[in-house]
Amino acid sequence: MKLLLVEDDQPLGDALRTVLSANGCMVTWVRTGEDAQRFIRSEDFDLLLFDIVLPNLSGLALLTWTRTLRCESPIMMLTARDSVVDRVLGLDGGADDYLPKPFAMEELLSRCRVLLRRNGDQRAAVWRIGRLQITTASRQVTVSDIAVALSPREFDLLVRLAMSPGTVMTRAQLSRGSNAEDSLEGNAVDVHVHTLRRKLRGNNITTVRGVGYLLEVYSCRRAFRLSGA
Repeated sequence: MKLLLVEDDQPLGDALRTVLSANGCMVTWVRTGEDAQRFIRSEDFDLLLFDIVLPNLSGLALLTWTRTLRCESPIMMLTARDSVVDRVLGLDGGADDYLPKPFAMEELLSRCRVLLRRNGDQRAAVWRIGRLQITTASRQVTVSDIAVALSPREFDLLVRLAMSPGTVMTRAQLSRGSNAEDSLEGNAVDVHVHTLRRKLRGNNITTVRGVGYLLEVYSCRRAFRLSGA
């Protein structure tokens, strides 16, 4: 696994690099957002870890910049800021997970495995739902043939809705992943649905008050599904 760590604290950065490297990661560690931008422009990473409080370019600004490149690698924010507002800003900006400091190294490693598993396990298919098209193999989404950049968590939530188009799915159903570690917490489902609806320009996702959400059917068909999917 190739990983980019952006952390300006020398002792913490060194400890994180040591632990991650010992667990099979090829770690590139930088201490500023500007250095991170140079690596993100020139290399592909399986996972990105961003501290929020960085000199000059903040982690949130770096997150926004990274997603404008249509980078689909999962991004985890590491920060001492643990308010609901900060969490929403991170998730709404395209982060896939948010780990407040201080944290146990075992939890960090577990969350990294979840993000990588989620990003790699998607089955190959192309689904068309009205003007919406989802290509699961490449994790690409278009609306009226215009590409829409989604974070891995946003994409996974959209796919869960697309698996049962026209069927109401409760928040509890949408929050559950393949295991407990993969589940969303609190109002994270509502935050992601709000972002999805904005990015899809209001297409398809309908709120069923007091129950959950559904993906409108319109003219829905799955164009193909590869063997073993």
